[in-house]
Parts: sequence; C-alpha cells; structure tokens
Amino acid sequence: MNNLKIAYVKSSVYQDLWVSDITKDINIIFKSSMMRTPAIGLSEYFDTTYIIIKDTDEYPCNINKNCLPHNLNEHFKTAKENKNPTLPFLDESFHKNICIESISYDVDDIKFDWNQYDIVISINTCIPNRIMEKYKNILWCYFIGENNDELTNTLIGKYDILLNQDVNNPMLPNFSIGFPYTFLGTHTLENLNNINNLNNSKSTKNGIYLEINNSNERPFKTIHDEFIRISSITNQNIILHDQNIIENNKKLCSAKYFLKLFGRIIRGNSIIEAISSGVLIIANKNLIMLNNLILDECIVESESDIINKILFFENNNQIYNDLINKQRDLLKKFYIDKPLSDLYEKYLLKFNNREKEFSEFFYVKNKDCYPPFKEGYYLEEYFYYNQQSIQKTFDKNGRLYIPVLWTNFQIESWFNEKKELMQECLNNFIKNNPSEKGYFTIVQHDDGPLLKLPSNTLVYGACTGDIPLPLIYEDKSNKLDNYQKTNYNNKKIYCSFVGSITHHIRSTLFSKFKEKTNYHFSVNQSWSSTVCNDSASNFINITLNSKFVFAPRGNGRSSFRFFEILKLGSIPIYVWDDIEWLPYKSILDYDKFCIVLNIKNIDELEEILSKIDEEKYIEMINEYQKIKDYFNLDYMCSFIKN
Repeated sequence: MNNLKIAYVKSSVYQDLWVSDITKDINIIFKSSMMRTPAIGLSEYFDTTYIIIKDTDEYPCNINKNCLPHNLNEHFKTAKENKNPTLPFLDESFHKNICIESISYDVDDIKFDWNQYDIVISINTCIPNRIMEKYKNILWCYFIGENNDELTNTLIGKYDILLNQDVNNPMLPNFSIGFPYTFLGTHTLENLNNINNLNNSKSTKNGIYLEINNSNERPFKTIHDEFIRISSITNQNIILHDQNIIENNKKLCSAKYFLKLFGRIIRGNSIIEAISSGVLIIANKNLIMLNNLILDECIVESESDIINKILFFENNNQIYNDLINKQRDLLKKFYIDKPLSDLYEKYLLKFNNREKEFSEFFYVKNKDCYPPFKEGYYLEEYFYYNQQSIQKTFDKNGRLYIPVLWTNFQIESWFNEKKELMQECLNNFIKNNPSEKGYFTIVQHDDGPLLKLPSNTLVYGACTGDIPLPLIYEDKSNKLDNYQKTNYNNKKIYCSFVGSITHHIRSTLFSKFKEKTNYHFSVNQSWSSTVCNDSASNFINITLNSKFVFAPRGNGRSSFRFFEILKLGSIPIYVWDDIEWLPYKSILDYDKFCIVLNIKNIDELEEILSKIDEEKYIEMINEYQKIKDYFNLDYMCSFIKN
C-alpha cells in the first residue's frame, strides 16, 4: 500500500489550504495554507503530490467550487494580497507575492501526467468527467469542502469514491468512506514545529490553548472571565490562536492543554491538529463531532471540572504522558489506519474488477520446469510478482508497464485460437491506461510479443526486442552456484557442448568441431521442455570438467546455458549470427570473462582459445566473480526501473 502514488488536488478558486506550485514538500504546503491544515499526513504513508488546477466550468467542476460569493472568484484567482476579502484578517506572510492563478495548471497540462498516479483526491469536484474517463486506471476521489447532506448522499460525475468528513458515520453509502479533511500523522505537526522552530523544539510545555471557536470573535482576542480564573488557579497561561500558521503551530506545540468549553459545535479537525502536536485535549464532548478522540479522563462541562482535571494532571505527570499516548493511539486507529484501509480496499476493488478479464489470459501460469535447475519464477514472472503488481509501474524513463506474462500464454496450444480476443483485451488495457511517455514490457519468449503493441512501446527482451536482458531464471536453492568448482588443471575437456540442435549455428559447430581432439559433444536432435535427471547431471559434469563450453544461440538470440556455464566455473563461448544479444554492454566488458564470436568468424576460434593460458583463464574466471551480480533477477528489475 505504501508504494501507491497520490495526487491531492484543489482548484484555483477553492478558498482554503495551500498556495504553492506543484510540490511534495509538506512544509511548503503547510506554511502556505490560508486557513486549515492540509492533509499533509498523507505524505507519511504515500508518495503524495499537491497540485492546484485551474478553475473550469466543465461538469462536474461547476457544481461546488467554494464558499465565496460568486463575484469574488476572479479576484481570488488573481489577487496577491487580501485574496479572500470576506476574511481580511488572514495572514498571508508565506504567499503575499503569489497569485493562485500563476501556480495553477490546466488539467491537460503536460507538466504532470495523471497516469503516474494510482489515486487522485480532489477538494470538491474539480476534475472534469472527460479526464476521469480518459484515465480509468486511477481511483478518483473527492471531498465536499464543506460537508452537507445534499452533496454527500449522491456520487457526482465519473468519480469513484466520495470521502466524507463524518468519519465515524456508520450509515455511509457504498460509494463513500469516512476520511478526515485534516489528515495528519500522530506526530506530524510536532515534527514540523521542530523543523521550523529549532531553538524551541525541546522547551517545557505550559499553557492552555483555547480552541478558536470558544469565541465568535475573529481574530480571537478577548479572553472569557472563566478562562482567566482557570489560568490563575492552575498557573497555566492562556494561549490564543495565531493567524500566522507557523506561529500558531509553535503556540499549539508549546501548550500543555487544548481546551474546548464554549461556542458552536465543531467537526474536530482542530482536535486532530492538537493531538498531532502532542497536546492533551480537555473538552465538552457534546461540542465535538469527532468525539471518540476525547478521553473519558478529559471530559469537562464546567469551569470547576477543568480546574480539577488540570490540577490532577499537574500532580500526576505519568498519567498525563500516558493520556497523550492514548490520544495518539485513538488518532491512529480511527483517523489514520481505518480511513487508509478503507481507501485501499476501494482501490483494490476497482483494480480487481478492471483486471479480471485481463488476468484470465495474460497471467497464465507456466507449468514447465525448464531448464531443470529452475526453482521459482522465469524473468517475466519475477518482475511482475516483485514489483507491487497491484499498482502501476514505470521504467526509469517514465514508460508505463504492460504487465503481461508473454511466454506463459504464447507457448499454450490455445494461443492462436484466442489470439484475436487477447489482442482486443490488450487494446482495451492500453485505452484505459493512456501514457504520454509510452509503454514498456518484458519478454523472455524467443520471438518476443506476438500481439501488436503500441508504437511507443519499449521491449526489454531476453532473446529479442529493443533492450537485451539476461536469459536467466530464479534458482532459490542456488543449485549451480553451490557445486564444487573444478580447477584449471583438473578440467580434462578442452571444449564441450551439451544440448539440442535447435539452430543452424549449432549444426555448424557440431559439424566443424565434433572430430577435433578433446572437443566433446553430447547432443539431441530435438528439443524438449522435459529434461531427465541423467541429462541434467550429464550437463553439469561435462561443464564442470570443461575449460570452455559452447553457448551458441538457439531458437532465440541467447541461451540459458551461457549464464549456467558461468555459474559452474567455466568460460562460455557465445556464438551469434544476426544480432549480438548481450545485456548491459555499456557496463560490462564481455571480453574479460567470456568469448564472443560471430558465426562468420568461427574459423578464428581455435587461435583465440590458444592464447588463453592458465593465468589468463583464472583471470577471466575471477572477473566473472566481480560482475556476477549483474546476472541476477533483482539487478534486472533495478536496471529497468531505476
């Protein structure tokens, strides 16, 4: 789940949250927020990008834009200062030189590619239907910026999920999940305060922070008499909300108590902020909608209740600290783990429904066990099953992965019969997963993909394609690596070949060298995916006892035996014809650990081998030991993705 990518989006006329260019930096997002704290806690769990998109009247963006009078929309987009004239006291220190329109992007802007995201969360319905229809491989979610029953009981447009701020409502419809508007980790704001106020990060906590809605006054300046008396008796100074969000966070984190006694009923986003800041909540539970965050030990209804609670906690520091941790546990359970679990479940549900028809054909299991030393996955399978296949995967150039196990179904007897249907299914996958930077896929099969791919597809292939990969497989027991290697002087065979005659190159080698002294050939005239134990042992014994071993291309441009020979401590002779298919040539110097020869130059082979004496031979064997990790499946995956 943690590897999912999320885009968190608002429109250029939404009156709240951050004023920043596209970023993943939560401190920038936090500092530039106009009023409430944004959902910066998402970045602790996902790769989250925050984006402002330009206002549009396309459907359903025209339904619920903001809470501003309509005539203020243009002013809000273009003003640098006093962006929201209805709240002239808002602090704009971190964005007073920025107009929102200058840092917002058209939904079609090439600067960001929607397809890189697994989940998009928007504040209000600011994503046009046509975008959601184009990018069907994304879970599209939205908040209603200000919850109301009329808008929360119906799913709007092509969105998949409505995120309801009534987190604990048990009667939400199937298309909705409870999700806090102020999504924070248990220590998010405390950590940010430590970053922004280094000199005060370890100061002793003291004071009572008054929840802003204890008063109707804006800004909150006048302190009620009750709070003055509480402060005097408990020796805790009163702390009021600050319009500067960094200063307010500093004040909140310095406070020991957060108090809600008077005023209107609040949803409880400020309660989440206080817990994330490490402050103990003392509150009238009836005034808070998210009231399962209020501990029984901290419920108050009167001035005397508050005084008694604070005096008790002041004399019982361990109990105070235990309650701080208990609050954080509740926050994690109900406002982090539960919403994230529900969100991920909805993502999986959409993904599984979308992939059902695709998986019937494209994820067929391979029943073969060839070569006989294979124990685990073939390379296509290894990449697929080890790259978090539930989410979209991109290569190092931003191409989208086409997750197909080509070899597994292309060797099936029914493939030709179902080929047309599979092509249609693949076309639908491409249509539902548009990628401006193109696609990539991985194939082991000798002939490459036998379905038509988009023209902008890069094929990483073990035998054909655009970029060579090693023709290797998973061997969990490291069978070949674990064999005792034979030293140079005990290798009694000069050069050998064990295998089938599957290509004219092999026929040529057999005809040319079979009568040569100390050249050993053990051949089959036809290939089979089933290799008996005796044949497997024969290959191992002959290879271990050979100084050089032919590894000519077969049906494909490469051969499993090239890499098997290296594992068994001998030097392979790779013979090719049309294209030299060797992976990572920009990194590896093959001449240092093997022989590479075009079949046209086969007459030069004996002279080449004659120049490799014992010292040179051992040097080549040692060179392989230095670079052998390039020929494992983990490196292959890293090479493709990074």
